[in-house]
Amino acid sequence: MKKNDCILVVFLLLLGAFISFGFKGEAKAYEGTAGKAIVYVDNKIYMEIDLSFTSEYEIDTEFGYNKLLVNDNSILVSDSDCDGRDCEKMGAINGDGQFICCIPHRLYISIEGNGNEVDTVTY
Repeated sequence: MKKNDCILVVFLLLLGAFISFGFKGEAKAYEGTAGKAIVYVDNKIYMEIDLSFTSEYEIDTEFGYNKLLVNDNSILVSDSDCDGRDCEKMGAINGDGQFICCIPHRLYISIEGNGNEVDTVTY
């Protein structure tokens, strides 16, 4: 190989590396429309909550007490009387398939139908 051929090969390799690293896009989350939260107590639907309105709900059953807070198309357990309060520590949820559970109170909250079919897109 001649000197110019080596320079051309090195240049093309550097150009390929620059293009592959230089044009990576950021992951973007799609924000879907407000969906609904399905609240189950003892494996039965207790209530359905529209996430498009800011509101509070108290769930007081034979198994225990939980207070739910709906804000910004998300839901969280803001207060509970169970030991450990793990359901409060789970934080807010707002995407399809996300859930909160409180095992001592047999409470399960899942998000359905908010239009988040794709979590992220990279380009």
